[in-house]
Amino acid sequence: MGPSGKPVCQQQAIHRAQDDAPQCDLKTIGLWAKTSKTGYDLDIWLPASELYGFDPASYPQTGFYYQVSDSELGEQFMMVDHEFPFAQDPSLWATLRFEQ
Repeated sequence: MGPSGKPVCQQQAIHRAQDDAPQCDLKTIGLWAKTSKTGYDLDIWLPASELYGFDPASYPQTGFYYQVSDSELGEQFMMVDHEFPFAQDPSLWATLRFEQ
């Protein structure tokens, strides 16, 4: 959560990438959080128009990774933590497959 108490989303460049993706319009991304006594649920909506190079007809899958930074509970990683160079190496990411 950011200072406002609402979740925050950031676009990160991939280190050592040949080219950086254009900055997406973060205002178009939906981000919702619900907290409880035992934790929280976080939902995110990424419009296809903001996913650079997204073409599900030609490439029905994409790499995906997340890191949640919680001021009270610390960091939560999808698969591997800072011991691995996940910010530089998309081969460490999960694969999302798109189905129609």
